[in-house]
Amino acid sequence: MGAYMGKSDRVLGWGKPMGGWKWIGLGAVMIAVGLAARAAENQPGGPTQSKNVILMIPDGCAVEAYTLARWIKGKELAVDGLEVALVKTHSADSVITDSAPAASAYATGVRTSNAFLSVGPQAKVLSLLAPPGEDLPYRPLATVLEGAKLLGKSTGIAVTCRVTHATPAAFMAHLPHRDDEQNIMIQVVHQNVDVVLGGGRELLLPTSAGGKRTDGRDLTTVLKARGYQMPETRQQLAQIRSGKVFGLFAPGHLAPEIDRPTIAPEQPSLEEMTRKAIELLKTDPDGFFLMVEGSQIDWACHANDPAYLVHEVLMFDRAVAAAAEFARQDGQTLLMVVADHGTGGVTIGNRGPLSKGNMPVEAVVEPIRRMKCSFSALWKKLGSRPTAQQLSEVLQESWGIEVKPSEAEELLAEARRGGEYLLAALCQRYTVVGWTTHGHTGGDVVLFTLGPGKPKGVLASPQVGQCIAQALGIDLEKLNARLFVEPNQVLPGVKVELVFDPEGEPNLHPAAEKPLPKANPERSPPGAKQPRLARLEYGQRRIQLPLQENVVQRGDRTVELEGLCLYASQTKRLYVPMQVIRLLADSPEPLPPITRSR
Repeated sequence: MGAYMGKSDRVLGWGKPMGGWKWIGLGAVMIAVGLAARAAENQPGGPTQSKNVILMIPDGCAVEAYTLARWIKGKELAVDGLEVALVKTHSADSVITDSAPAASAYATGVRTSNAFLSVGPQAKVLSLLAPPGEDLPYRPLATVLEGAKLLGKSTGIAVTCRVTHATPAAFMAHLPHRDDEQNIMIQVVHQNVDVVLGGGRELLLPTSAGGKRTDGRDLTTVLKARGYQMPETRQQLAQIRSGKVFGLFAPGHLAPEIDRPTIAPEQPSLEEMTRKAIELLKTDPDGFFLMVEGSQIDWACHANDPAYLVHEVLMFDRAVAAAAEFARQDGQTLLMVVADHGTGGVTIGNRGPLSKGNMPVEAVVEPIRRMKCSFSALWKKLGSRPTAQQLSEVLQESWGIEVKPSEAEELLAEARRGGEYLLAALCQRYTVVGWTTHGHTGGDVVLFTLGPGKPKGVLASPQVGQCIAQALGIDLEKLNARLFVEPNQVLPGVKVELVFDPEGEPNLHPAAEKPLPKANPERSPPGAKQPRLARLEYGQRRIQLPLQENVVQRGDRTVELEGLCLYASQTKRLYVPMQVIRLLADSPEPLPPITRSR
């Protein structure tokens, strides 16, 4: 098991009596037990526990992206004043991770497979890793956000993508398909996170109401019933002073920062969302956990767009400055700033003419400072059949590039091959920025830290999540045992019935308009179906659990639970919070603690 989390990791199980019934082997929970000692060694005196934790993820940001942004800014970045460590990024089944398992490692302290969101990895792993235990694949893994909630802390998410996208989803949802965003949104809505800020409004509403849900559900009714305020503009967000907030400021993703003031001025910036989230969460006397993502740094690097990239990194850095300002004043906050992986292979220096000989600062900064929009916006201005003259005018107006007639004809030939080719030619001829790929990269990433409990050295990605858990005082083993148990294993004699929708109907709601897209066959065995609810019976007690939600139905009563009820169709296993077992067994015992023993 150490292949996933460190040499001291292991799988644990229990077999002790609890009241009039008995625990039976929960050995599937895979949690590190050696990190606490290692993290303590990294603390030369002083406390290792924090009242608050702020985790900030610049998605796809390799170290040279920081360097480029620093030159453009002309002075130090906010991260430059923080302490530094390194993080190894590979997933369980790939040397180059994607954002889903990378964020899941930070959220759960467990390394999982590409495309998986906070569930155990599939059986096939990298050749140098040990295979997972028999019960671990596809098992939901509790997140530090879920643990913070159980400690009574407030929780928050602030991102520039859809809140159902891979990184935020890893902290709030448990699925082996990062693209299953309709189901992800159901879980996000039922997590009761205090502050959720980002995009993705269309995934709350059915297609009949202008949204993109094909299951007929209107999830805004759930949010309104739970007392959420739902701002849709930066002005509305600014006016909120307290209470729970579910602010989605675009149907899909938010606008790129370089284009936002022009095309979407009503959307808040990442800095504004970060400051508002801290303002709302810091009033909780028990503290808070906040995850902030600079989501579109990754997309800028995928596009190989230097203007897009620099503006995203600089905006993210302003959000870091806001968080660091609070953390320094507060003195009880652990701030961790760490990318999930690199993207694009960005370099200062390429094969073009500007990279030959000595390179003055102006050669680096001036071409990018003249860029007024993202390449995507520039490309739209060109239209479908641009002329050489039109291309020259757009390049001059949008990116400050003056081209000769002969150069315009050469660039036009590249444009006719596609935008990717035109952008590559522009970067090589008129900037010193180079790129090696349009995909992710597999190198280590920098971890910047501030505050009590900060780690040092070179960490495996799951150790980031383990450090967060330690800082909050969470025992991840106990957290998993409280949030995700199999009814038949912990309460012998319980009867479980799974209710599936009729063949041909969508798998979640009878009012659906058309079926959901089929799952990736490599990630879900043929014929695997997702039930929409589970019925549990124990003696004379009967309850009903809508799956992917945090409610239990007992007769005419509906009661909120402290965690989600989930079904892994790949392994045909049902997982419920221990709270459900207490209800079924009619046990008066309090729920077990999730804190670390001192």
